[in-house]
Amino acid sequence: MNLSLSISDVGITLRTGEDIWQAARALLWKHGIALGYRRLLSDLAGKPGLRIGGGRVRIEPDLFERHFPSPMTSNAQRKPSPARPRKVASSDVKIMAGGYSMDVVDWRTGELRPATGRDLAESVRVVEASGSTGPYSVTVMDVPPLLSDIATYKLCFENARSIRGAYYSSPRQAPFLARMHEVMGEPFSVILGAVSPLKLAEPDLDTLYAAADAGHNYRIRIVGYGVPGVGSPARLAQSAALVMAENYGAKLLLALALPGWTASCGCHAGWATDFRYCNYAFGAPHDFAYRVINAHLSSAIQGIDPTAEPPAVAAVLGTGACVPDEQAAAEKSASALLGALLGTRDFDGAGNLCVDDVFSLEQFVLDCEIAQQAVKMVEAGAASKLMADMSGFDEEMASILSGDEFLSLPSTVEVMRAFYRPSLLFEHMKLRTWQGKGCPDLHAEAKKRVKQKLAESTFQLDADKGKELARIYQEAEKALA
Repeated sequence: MNLSLSISDVGITLRTGEDIWQAARALLWKHGIALGYRRLLSDLAGKPGLRIGGGRVRIEPDLFERHFPSPMTSNAQRKPSPARPRKVASSDVKIMAGGYSMDVVDWRTGELRPATGRDLAESVRVVEASGSTGPYSVTVMDVPPLLSDIATYKLCFENARSIRGAYYSSPRQAPFLARMHEVMGEPFSVILGAVSPLKLAEPDLDTLYAAADAGHNYRIRIVGYGVPGVGSPARLAQSAALVMAENYGAKLLLALALPGWTASCGCHAGWATDFRYCNYAFGAPHDFAYRVINAHLSSAIQGIDPTAEPPAVAAVLGTGACVPDEQAAAEKSASALLGALLGTRDFDGAGNLCVDDVFSLEQFVLDCEIAQQAVKMVEAGAASKLMADMSGFDEEMASILSGDEFLSLPSTVEVMRAFYRPSLLFEHMKLRTWQGKGCPDLHAEAKKRVKQKLAESTFQLDADKGKELARIYQEAEKALA
């Protein structure tokens, strides 16, 4: 038996990518990007290929094409990638924690509340001690608003080897965060928001130019994405065209105005929308369809023919449930099993609830088991050939009739090794056995697992770096609190 799933007839081709590119190019020439920031306008003045006026900067099609060749051109210049081998060993399973939440379900009490510094410190320690990684799980909310992101970055540095802050909400925070990165010897990125439709976040430009004036040259990370039907067109190809115009247009303008800087951006269409509440619908049935289509769109935009080289589709353990409950279990399990059937062994979003507003360490532990369970179910099919094997039957029956037990037979051991991969949390007991063990509760067992992983976390930040981070934070308190 070979359990697998294949995706066909998505409807996205290299021609789709070309159409998106053409639409983005035309949009930037016809309407341009809304821009009133004087310093950037001054740096762009007189640059060939731009038309500036009426509060907008329009980009000539030829200039856009010189910076971003069309998908058809890119495809003609590239060599096809070798086929990606399917991962089949359960040891290959990788689980990424979800992140960015402002609220938590307290793993000790079950209370739903704003996240604290303690929650962040514990969560990144549990995630790393579990052999996982991911973004920072929560934003610290028990400090003044302008210190929230600074405290989040600081606590990640203090409690984790690789989990880091990724966003900041105010340009005033950036200088302190940049200095913290210098202490840690890690690169810092300035964030520039590309805002739909076709605008740049001007406060972010303040941060960028302040850094330039101070002699810094940070990487610029352009952040912009669609919410189909709410902040971008509902049709995903059209949403991708708008996002491409915004992100690529911003990158092109920065390349002209600040040629010594490096800007990075991506392009995708956005994720599934819940039109009742005008937000993402993580975990909904169409969430999976959107992710498949988006993966194919992303390949096509990059000049990769998705019909010839089907892209990998991530298994995201999304849910709209606000607490670890039956809805969370159903939505996350469905996504995990579909992903496992498609051959992925990489799972994202563990611990996230309520789209991504809430993080739960209890749910993180459960999600790790859900992902492993999905992979084990798919891989159990590979061992089914044992079930038709009749070799050794006479000898083993003679052994049984002489007084041996079935549990001691070589065939039993072989089948057990092939099929039996016990879970850390999910048991298969009869009622009396369960009662005899004190009626263990799954949620209670998950909490024990959190406590165990906290005890196993041994990370300690270098003392000198810790002192310097504390000093920078104290300066931020004086300036921003």
